[in-house]
Amino acid sequence: MYKFFCYLLLFLYSFVSVANDNIVEVKNNEDGVEVFVKKIEKNIIKLPTCNDEKLIEETKEFITSFYNKHIADNMLDKRRKHFVLKNIHLFEEENISNYKTEAKRPVSDVIANLLINENILEENMKLCKNQSPNNEASQVYILIYPSKEKGFNVNVLNLLNNKKKVEDAIFAYTP
Repeated sequence: MYKFFCYLLLFLYSFVSVANDNIVEVKNNEDGVEVFVKKIEKNIIKLPTCNDEKLIEETKEFITSFYNKHIADNMLDKRRKHFVLKNIHLFEEENISNYKTEAKRPVSDVIANLLINENILEENMKLCKNQSPNNEASQVYILIYPSKEKGFNVNVLNLLNNKKKVEDAIFAYTP
């Protein structure tokens, strides 16, 4: 029985040693006890600021073309479109951790999707909120995160009334 446990221990130790490259590190302390430490490497990417002039200009062009494709069918939507375009230059950075609850939909849905399905670190996302004088429901958000190709993806959220289903409003941005 003793030999069995020795072989089992030897086998498991060799398996851990193979996994030593990026995932697990084995350390021996003074007491002879092995300590397993998981290594996590974070690649933090420098993101553009919310008030970057080129970003704001490209966002305004994107929103204008978006609204040209989605014509407002009532007076409320036309008024909302007018105020969004008028106040598009006023963005302020928001803390992403404040947008993880269901109450902050649709922003929280997009953030959760990026965290879980795209494996994008929270540190590599920047959320900018439009500082419109209108109510909270008409706020426009831009979510900036690294693209798989080159540059960044900019997701413009809350462009239309929440009742309407709209395809993703995403455009590529290169500083």
